Amino acid sequence: MAEHIVGIGGERSISEVVAVAAAELGVAEGQPKKLKLRTDTCEILAERSDYEGPFTSFTLRIRSEEISAKAVQEAVAGLSGKLDLTQDDGWHVLRWQAAPDEAGEAQQAEGKKFASAMHIPEVWRIQGADFRVDRISPHLLFQAMVQYKASDVHLFPGSPPVFRVDNKTQESKLIGALSAHQIRTLIREIAADRYWDEFERDYQTSFNYHQTGLGYALESAFIKNSAPHCTFRFLPEKIPSFVELDVPPDTMVQLGKLHHGLVLITGMTGSGKTGLCFDLIEEAAIDGIPAIVIDPKGDITNLLLNFPALRPVDFAPWVNLDDARRAGLDADEYAQQVAAQWRDGLAQWDITPQRMEHLAQKARFSIYTPGSLSLIHI
Repeated sequence: MAEHIVGIGGERSISEVVAVAAAELGVAEGQPKKLKLRTDTCEILAERSDYEGPFTSFTLRIRSEEISAKAVQEAVAGLSGKLDLTQDDGWHVLRWQAAPDEAGEAQQAEGKKFASAMHIPEVWRIQGADFRVDRISPHLLFQAMVQYKASDVHLFPGSPPVFRVDNKTQESKLIGALSAHQIRTLIREIAADRYWDEFERDYQTSFNYHQTGLGYALESAFIKNSAPHCTFRFLPEKIPSFVELDVPPDTMVQLGKLHHGLVLITGMTGSGKTGLCFDLIEEAAIDGIPAIVIDPKGDITNLLLNFPALRPVDFAPWVNLDDARRAGLDADEYAQQVAAQWRDGLAQWDITPQRMEHLAQKARFSIYTPGSLSLIHI
């Protein structure tokens, strides 16, 4: 597994240092049973019997030149617990066990004093071992989405699967915190080779997946803060009727008979609903047809991000700096890449800079913000 560097700070006991390191590692790789922390002068090995409880077995190694044997013996003498102190080729080695109910507050006061006497460092290189490796079942995930009536499920290290139900999130009570290994293995299992290659190369990919008898999903896999994430956007095999959705059919018929009719744009998250709305509004604006858009989410304001010249400098304030870092580029270099992607993508659809300039000249956009002092206040 990868090694992570984290600043933990001073005035902490060994168990606190380990707990903070485990939390930091958890968001990148998940929770391990074994945790190793090291510096040039000090090492800590912590172990536990499961993935979520406190660490109960500790080994502390400190180079002999950092602290004298007498100072170590004096520090050990000030502890109430039993420690095994030995020497190993230029290292002081201390081993001890802590009962699960003693790994918290009971040790902290004397533990901090002990850590201070031992000159425990502030910055550590941390590495975990014995992460969860049991397989994640796509069938069970789909069953859970059907049972919970969830729109999607999100998988990321250090957390159980998170389901979105009626726009509220809830963690699975049946599956514990996941590891990066489990999530990467699941992505590899359900992704065709070309999508896996794209994930490995670009740190992100999207594709459709069908779980027979349960439903479909738009699957998005990506790397965020060096950790794999995976999201399933659920779509049932059978599209529910208005009755099943508790929508009065007669009302929908009446709306459909209005002079200008009724257009419903529906689909799972990521299927292109917002992009289609952009296209309709832009085409209407070019033809001089006005639109009033009520958008609680705030996506439609991106209509103003129209750069006919497609210059990197225009894109630079809006690029995602995390994406730039993952690509190994600075903001300006990444802006050049994004501008080129837009230029090539628009050209494939015969959308020219001249047409974009025509939209900029024809359309006037005003953004009203009720309850806010930004832009045009109501």
